Amino acid sequence: MPGPVLFGIEPIPGETLMSLVTRVVVRNILPSSHVILEQVGAPHAQNPTAAIVPGLDEALLAHILRLPVGEVTDRRHAPSDVEGFVQSFGVTVRADELVFRRRRFSPAAIAASPHIRATWSHKMVPCDTVTWDYLADACRCGAVQRWRAAYHLDRCDRCCRPLARVPAETVDPSLRDGLAFLIGLIDSAEDVRHAARAQLPGALYEWDGGMVFELALALTNLTATSYITRRGHQPPDDDLLCYTQALSQTADLIRGWPHSLLPALEAAVVDRSLSRRNVRYTGIADYIPALDSEVLPPIVREEINRVLAPIATAAGTTPDDQIAMMDAVDLSGWPLGTLAEERRAGRLKTRICFRANRVFPALDRAEVVWLRDFRDNRKSAEALSSALHLPRYAVPQLADAGLLTIEKHPFVVSLFDAHQLHKRELAEFVAALQAAQVPSDAIDNPVPLHRAARAIGGGLKPWGVIFSRMLTDASVTDRIAFSMTGGSINRICISAADARALRNLNLRHTQPSVIAPRCSQRDALEILNLPAKHAHLLKRFAGADDEWLMDWGDVLRLAGDRLTLTEMAARVDMNGAKLEALLESEGCPRSDDFGWLRTPALKALSRI
Repeated sequence: MPGPVLFGIEPIPGETLMSLVTRVVVRNILPSSHVILEQVGAPHAQNPTAAIVPGLDEALLAHILRLPVGEVTDRRHAPSDVEGFVQSFGVTVRADELVFRRRRFSPAAIAASPHIRATWSHKMVPCDTVTWDYLADACRCGAVQRWRAAYHLDRCDRCCRPLARVPAETVDPSLRDGLAFLIGLIDSAEDVRHAARAQLPGALYEWDGGMVFELALALTNLTATSYITRRGHQPPDDDLLCYTQALSQTADLIRGWPHSLLPALEAAVVDRSLSRRNVRYTGIADYIPALDSEVLPPIVREEINRVLAPIATAAGTTPDDQIAMMDAVDLSGWPLGTLAEERRAGRLKTRICFRANRVFPALDRAEVVWLRDFRDNRKSAEALSSALHLPRYAVPQLADAGLLTIEKHPFVVSLFDAHQLHKRELAEFVAALQAAQVPSDAIDNPVPLHRAARAIGGGLKPWGVIFSRMLTDASVTDRIAFSMTGGSINRICISAADARALRNLNLRHTQPSVIAPRCSQRDALEILNLPAKHAHLLKRFAGADDEWLMDWGDVLRLAGDRLTLTEMAARVDMNGAKLEALLESEGCPRSDDFGWLRTPALKALSRI
């Protein structure tokens, strides 16, 4: 029986078996690790697989190294119950994803302590989670570091330069939290594994950390980075950053399991699927590679299929809360191309169903039913404002006041330039007015609302404020009482006192939160208090184009600077011809065809 070495060493927690043996060799000035390993059953120096070879004599190796046998056993990779997997420091890992011939290292970590950490031997671990160096396996001279010639573990096998001098990029800080969690699940240190496991959701809490890591690797293609791992192979250097990003992003899928899977799959379908006639939809493997193969451990395959079960359907069917694209065309009345484009753009919810091993994009049935109803009952802001006998800009003012609701569904906003509303908004608004009105004889000295509004000038009229005060509770002091004969707003009357009070409202904050890109002729005439028969003046004074559209700034500047005879007549309740004569007698004649300069005209008006 071979005797022990002269000098033993202290094992380092988390150190690989080959690292431990190599450090013993260096301490005892032996020529190579194979001098020891060949005595305990290692096959040959070119293939340093002592940690996994079945016939290795662990007791004899421990005797030679002057160590307890447990130190050797803990560093060995015992077979696992899962085919193709082995045990590594208490977790289950793929045997073909362990590196045996090469030494991977972090330059900063190897400088701090010249030993090889077990986690570095896992091909799918891209970095050291203490120094955050990306792992290297070659010296600056180009020599790949191998176990056969390993001696001083912190120096190159060929040129003997310190490996700490090897340039190494570090992992972006934004990726470190996710990586620390996932790599921590397979770390050799029990306290690190325990901290990582504390982040696991209930559905995965009883799982082996290695199986959770396998689940994460199966889902990297569902991340924003979308990386497909080639199992059994270390990610190429050109793909290392992409793989690292995807692995880090997968942490959120694991933390949110099982509820995170379907939204992630739906997002991937939005990005990658097509919705066309005669299209052949891709299989589930395009999103979760190897789901139906033996590459994934059974527990991982079964868990993913369990979470996919609610969207799995028979041929030609969809889950009850979904609707197939072609059925959505028939129900909604919108063309397939429009629905597909809006779905891919995220303006319609993408739902997915899983049948015949393929993933089919679908739509949310409730949303499509709503689309049909809105299509049948849609009213533009222009149409609704006309029905209310109000300017178009009044509709968003009323919406800001909470009296109407402009539809903000992204599908509707995308398809229509003008603001859109459901026609029930009109009916409910008119019904609210009819419910809030008072008898006609309760209004002192009634004035038609539309006439009172003509006395308001200088900017956008505050229709949101006006109707809010009309519809507020009767106990509110500034409530505007009104009567309404019939169903038209044109038949609303308010008291003369309230009409005078409206002229004093501050018009600086009447700009609605949303407004049409340009001012229409109808809105300009209402803002400027200009009769329709004088609409031709808009081209001369407000810059109206051939479509009678104007810039809001031009119209509002004109409203602030100028005053029409119509507005002044409404203010003093006087015939226009008589009023104009009185203004001339006050030394304030008409400036031009449009009317008067606002400031001097108002001063003259106050003297009449």
